[in-house]
Amino acid sequence: MGWQVGDRIAIASTEQFSKGFSHAFRITSLGLNSVGVDSPSTELHKADFINKHGVEAVLMSAEVINLSRNIIITGDDFTHIPCDSSVTNEAQGCKCESWRTKCTTGLHTLQANTGVMKITNTRVEKCGQRGIQGKYCLHGRW
Repeated sequence: MGWQVGDRIAIASTEQFSKGFSHAFRITSLGLNSVGVDSPSTELHKADFINKHGVEAVLMSAEVINLSRNIIITGDDFTHIPCDSSVTNEAQGCKCESWRTKCTTGLHTLQANTGVMKITNTRVEKCGQRGIQGKYCLHGRW
């Protein structure tokens, strides 16, 4: 995964109903099957196989993210555009409605038809186009 001693990592809470806290650590050592961190965790971060209603067991575990080696895709600050009364379909642009006078535009990515869009270790921010159909942060269409 390319992790190195000195990288910052964060571990998410595994408590139900959004209880608990996530924590950030600095990597102090890397072993074959272990990662040493600079301080002990004050929370228990569980990893269990869950089998409910006879469905195949799935692993439920904390997300661990490397804060030092992530990619950030960021758009410009959001822009608000007025609705267009000539637009009859939200996929065409900012359609006026009784409750909408403007739409919000931001970064929009699209992978369409063929190929693969694989995005890992990435944060996408200042994205999406509120009020315009099909203009998502990450839009996969096949």
